[in-house]
Amino acid sequence: MESDLRRLRERLAEIFDLQRTGAVLAWDQRVSMPSGGGPARAEALATIGRLAHEKFVHEELGALLERLRPYEESLEYDSDDASLIRVTRRDWEKACRVPAELRADMLRAGAIGHQIWVEARATNDFATFLPALETNLELKKRYIDCFEWDDSPYTPLLDDFEPFMTTTEVAEIFDTVRPVLSELVRDAPEIDASFFDVHFDADRQREFAERLIETLGFERGSWRLDPTVHPFCTSFSNRDVRLTTRYLDQGLDSVWSTMHESGHGLYAHGIAASLERTPLAFSPSLGLNESQSRTWENLVGRSRPFWEHWYESLQETFPEQLGYVSLESFLAAVNRAEPGLIRVEADETTYSLHVILRFDLERRLFEGKLEAKDLPEAWREAMHEYLGVEVPDDTRGVLQDTHWSGGAFGYFPTYALGNVISLQIWATVREAIPDVDGEMRAGELNGLSTWLTENLYSLGRKFTPKETIERLTGSPTIDPQPGEPRTLDVEARTLLVHALRDGLGLTGAHIGCDTSQCGACTILLDGRAVKSCTLLAVQAEGAEVTTIEGLARDGELHPVQRAFIEHHGLQCGFCTPGMILTAVDLLERHSDPDDETIRRSLRGNLCRCTGYHGIVEAIRAAAGERNGTS
Repeated sequence: MESDLRRLRERLAEIFDLQRTGAVLAWDQRVSMPSGGGPARAEALATIGRLAHEKFVHEELGALLERLRPYEESLEYDSDDASLIRVTRRDWEKACRVPAELRADMLRAGAIGHQIWVEARATNDFATFLPALETNLELKKRYIDCFEWDDSPYTPLLDDFEPFMTTTEVAEIFDTVRPVLSELVRDAPEIDASFFDVHFDADRQREFAERLIETLGFERGSWRLDPTVHPFCTSFSNRDVRLTTRYLDQGLDSVWSTMHESGHGLYAHGIAASLERTPLAFSPSLGLNESQSRTWENLVGRSRPFWEHWYESLQETFPEQLGYVSLESFLAAVNRAEPGLIRVEADETTYSLHVILRFDLERRLFEGKLEAKDLPEAWREAMHEYLGVEVPDDTRGVLQDTHWSGGAFGYFPTYALGNVISLQIWATVREAIPDVDGEMRAGELNGLSTWLTENLYSLGRKFTPKETIERLTGSPTIDPQPGEPRTLDVEARTLLVHALRDGLGLTGAHIGCDTSQCGACTILLDGRAVKSCTLLAVQAEGAEVTTIEGLARDGELHPVQRAFIEHHGLQCGFCTPGMILTAVDLLERHSDPDDETIRRSLRGNLCRCTGYHGIVEAIRAAAGERNGTS
């Protein structure tokens, strides 16, 4: 048994080395290779990919896995050896379905397509890119034919990046997220960010980015940062992490691009050394990996505590551009929701809408509902529908991303899934590190990166994505409505109702009297009904706030909401959100209230239509449904 395990590790190490060699060539192609090297590089990548694939699907490896099955079953599920055998077996069974020549053809076409895309993007010439795109699509359709699927031909492509997840599951999450994000974007206040619309020296941007990276938790000598057309991160071991970014003439998008790619890099850097040169030396899914790039970019890199430490340094780096800009104005600008053309430059609110758009287009391509030649027009129509933006050219439209040039269909959804997962994990982080804000204010990020390394990054691929999420959060579900943690910077005098309405776009809390008499502003604060016009926003820091927008779950109305509809308790609707949330609080404290108790609980909520009879009936019916007596 020991000799079989040793032989398995030896073969996997050889395959890993071949794959990393291909990764080095791919990194070089995107960072420093002269454009004329494209054809030769494509052949080299195809050769290495074919050799690695042939070695992996060899029958000897399958025989080793079968002989090791009893040993695997004798081990604890979470041991390194059991995980290695289990994960490798699934990878092997999947890889065996794909002919080696098809694998080589896809790699070759991806390398050639990337070089064509770079030139087409620079010249705004989709027609030049179209043949390469059609080749990649045809090869991926042949790849799909290697597998069985139930819901959509897109699912085998998705499985390459988000294992065990189906197209239908992703669509359900996006169907929940999209309308909420669209409403936030539509109602977002206009924020002045004109101070970014000036020249920022590229060398100074690079110097500031490198100073940031040095504080994030990387071991010295384990990373490097290079410029590229389309930012990405790759790694060749946990101590050889390659970060890339791009320095635009205007604005400081490079700061958040660098933080984003550093999140990917920290994941690779934190994988346990014992997993190196095996299939376990990766993240369980790109959604989980992306959750960390979004964590470091947004939850850390756009937060007030982070910039309370770093903003003075940024001002010193760019005194002419930012010397006169207050921290408050800077934070408002970097957290604004503003529809734009470019995904990688999008704010955290609009970003997922960009991703959902690409997911929908990819599904249509593979479900036979869209032709590649029609992509530019479909893109323009979708950008107008999703973000209200008019696309002036293909460079800033369908040609902006590198993914399709390399055949990476199925990748895009993981970005938005990562946004959702990041919030779930961040809630756990805040429980584990209560003073994480204080640490960020002090510029101390090693505590955060160490905790994430110990509890997430070091695990590599030992567990499935759902198992990994459950170990951290207690739930295996990617939940777009978990009670989302939100950070909002407000003046000390700002009332909670104004913070909810103007700062977060949660307009269900109505302003009716400004004297706390009418109850239209009622929300739930840690489950108790309170009038948000009587509380300062800072008094709600760290609390769970529920507005009427968050009461329904998974598309299902709350029982009190249903009862108000069925028993004509809505009236004109102005007071309804406050009435409903007051009733929810009442029924949590009194499971079977009589009419007098109901009316007494509503004394602080005024119905301008005087429709109290229907409201009382609705609450009584909701109580009956809860108790099974209705």
